[in-house]
Amino acid sequence: MSELLETRLLTTARADDAVAALRSATAGPTIVGPVLPGAINGGDVLVHARSHALPEASAADEWVRYRPGTAGLRRTPRPGNVYRTLLLGVRDDADDAAIARFERDTLTMPEHLPSILWWRLSRVESAHGPTPFTHVWEQVFSDPEGLRGQYMRHPVHWGLVDRWFDPEVPEHITLERLCHVACLLTDDRLDV
Repeated sequence: MSELLETRLLTTARADDAVAALRSATAGPTIVGPVLPGAINGGDVLVHARSHALPEASAADEWVRYRPGTAGLRRTPRPGNVYRTLLLGVRDDADDAAIARFERDTLTMPEHLPSILWWRLSRVESAHGPTPFTHVWEQVFSDPEGLRGQYMRHPVHWGLVDRWFDPEVPEHITLERLCHVACLLTDDRLDV
């Protein structure tokens, strides 16, 4: 069975200090960085690593633990690229067929968006925080504009995938609260 991964969103007044402390305390490959502008419920610091490699989480941290799901690679991520994660929850009344369609639609996005270099959609095993997250949708983008521009403004995002998030559309299956957060990759130990 694959290793358990963890993504944490930390809220702190001293993001730079938290980033430095986590980078030195985390064993092995990791992503740790200050959150880029434009986050939704993203906190101040984004952390992603193998769960066993991270120091104990504080009670204030929001986190999810999951096994790697369906992934793809266009080009190996490197420092300077942008790691983005979306934590989302599917409503309890969503049926399995709708969830499967949502997952398929989400995984078609990289076919249309060349700025996505790497991607993975995983199901959450456990979560801590105000929202019962069920999925983690991760990507690495070539640069911030690939995320803010091409991804967020592309018709496949608005016309195909966004319907699962829009309460005015019959296909809507997600919870209202989500976390959209990104940071720059700075670490050569990267192993997404």
